Amino acid sequence: MGVFSTAAVVGGDQRQHLLAFILAAKGVRVRVFGLHMQPVTGIRCVDTLDEIEDAEAVFLPIPYRNAQGLIATDHGGLPVEQLGRHLQKDGHVFLGRGDIVSNQWQDNGIRVVDLLMREDFQVWNAVPSAEGAIHLAMANADVTLWRSHCLVLGYGRIGKVLADRLSHLGAIVTVEARKPEDIARIEADGHSAVALPKLPEALPNQRFIFNTVPHLILDRPALACVDKESLIIDLASLPGGVDFDTAQEMGITARLELGLPGRLSPRTAAEIVLQAAEAAW
Repeated sequence: MGVFSTAAVVGGDQRQHLLAFILAAKGVRVRVFGLHMQPVTGIRCVDTLDEIEDAEAVFLPIPYRNAQGLIATDHGGLPVEQLGRHLQKDGHVFLGRGDIVSNQWQDNGIRVVDLLMREDFQVWNAVPSAEGAIHLAMANADVTLWRSHCLVLGYGRIGKVLADRLSHLGAIVTVEARKPEDIARIEADGHSAVALPKLPEALPNQRFIFNTVPHLILDRPALACVDKESLIIDLASLPGGVDFDTAQEMGITARLELGLPGRLSPRTAAEIVLQAAEAAW
């Protein structure tokens, strides 16, 4: 048995499906709303929110809202306010980017845990994010990463894991950073470093460019320095760090790839959600 005995999984993607199975395997009584899945021992698929009111822990998607501001479900979308009326007082809600609802729900005695604000979750989640980016690079290019020049923009959690994995694959890795201490750390870790003001000098010979910086960094002047054969994979949260319209105009392939853990490594992503949730309980 986990740290809680009852849980509800509401909406989401394959990560949420697998989370329900993992919870049930640990002996948790699981209610699933808004997902088409086969019920098994320990899992009951419900049609109304009334049936999740006994859940000590409620798991929402990460991020919990789609582009329409709704909780994504297999039935379309669920208004956040509608769910709030069915949450158990003193219960826990686990989600991503919960700033909008946190105060409202917490005033009602509900503990909101924004997993994207937890350092443990972000560090664990960096691994499937980085591996997913490498998978996409390999699947969408006609050359190997081995011996290819690869540029990683940003040296945060994902950037560090990504640069390390690329190096082990034999790529020629350069990492961009702003702070002198990050430049030093990049070089100490065995990568080439480039400071932001000198980025245009590093762009022309890069076959793969991975962005992890959550604001515009590859603007029109920067993209003018990028080789047309380059593949840009943007992992940063919306709106990303690339001027995608300009990239398309210039004939440069640029892909905004969000939610890679849930899409490409859903079981690992689900295990990470549960691991962080239990640590936060």
